[in-house]
Amino acid sequence: MTPDRTIFPVTRVGAAAQALLQAEMIGRVLAVFRRTFYVIDSAGGVVCIGDASLGAGPLNATCGILHNDWRAGPLSPGDPARMTGGVLSIGHRSAFSLVEAETWKPAFRPTYRGWAALRRGLRHLAERAAMEAPADGLGRMISPLAAGDRRLLERGEGTPVAKAAAPGIGALWHWLSRRLIDPAYRAAAPSAVASLLGMGPGLTPSGDDFLGGVAVTLRALGCRESADDLAACLIGPLPDRTGTISAAHLRQALVGDASAVTLEAVDAVLAGDPVRIATAGRVAATIGHTSGWDTLCGVACAAASFAAAPQEAEKSAVLYA
Repeated sequence: MTPDRTIFPVTRVGAAAQALLQAEMIGRVLAVFRRTFYVIDSAGGVVCIGDASLGAGPLNATCGILHNDWRAGPLSPGDPARMTGGVLSIGHRSAFSLVEAETWKPAFRPTYRGWAALRRGLRHLAERAAMEAPADGLGRMISPLAAGDRRLLERGEGTPVAKAAAPGIGALWHWLSRRLIDPAYRAAAPSAVASLLGMGPGLTPSGDDFLGGVAVTLRALGCRESADDLAACLIGPLPDRTGTISAAHLRQALVGDASAVTLEAVDAVLAGDPVRIATAGRVAATIGHTSGWDTLCGVACAAASFAAAPQEAEKSAVLYA
């Protein structure tokens, strides 16, 4: 190793990222941002490396101190990356040691606490969204979705992204509601749902973030078959419809894995906790341009579809009285 090479100790690495890196990865730098950068291996697996502000997530590897701005150097897209002996070497000037890194796995999984708590959570989420959701993205759709009001979807109102997303979200809402209300209904997810992939600007488009929120919430609610069918609808067209980085995050969400802040937000809604929901709204505002609120819109869609099922209300009255 050359004397001028800087070695950064990785303090925490997500389980999915660790599995990729332990395979003696050979790849390249995919993208470089101010506080983070992405590495991709020869098979298309993606890892995100950044400072502590990146937070915990399945694809994340965090270091205590990094450069103030990676875009100013020493990394560039296309730089070679190689994992050997617990050290990820990138280019000729930087390396990241995972020898003492802690493996991050969620401390908890979101848990259903009954129909009454879920309805309460949806009400509080709708109130926060009405006050705080940004004008852009899908956040303004949370309140009508949480209330079970599909007229907004039918009218196609709102931001350009919301108007474009309305048919896909409407198709998903109708399919989920039917699946959850009628146990005998086993139709596959409609192809219109896949139109949400890659919809909107940014590193993780609004449509992808929305679908991730739906998928994680369905898993948390125990709707495994519906979640599996949603994944089956999306996994095929995913590589052609959205960017590599967003696709990597969405693949994790489709199996129920997500960042710590997303899992906390889902659990807050399922628990009907107004304080935690308020915190989730504040955190959502700090994630991307609209990514946090787009994800919460997906949470609201899945949770409201589930809460509308009459058998869930009856079951909850018995189990959670």
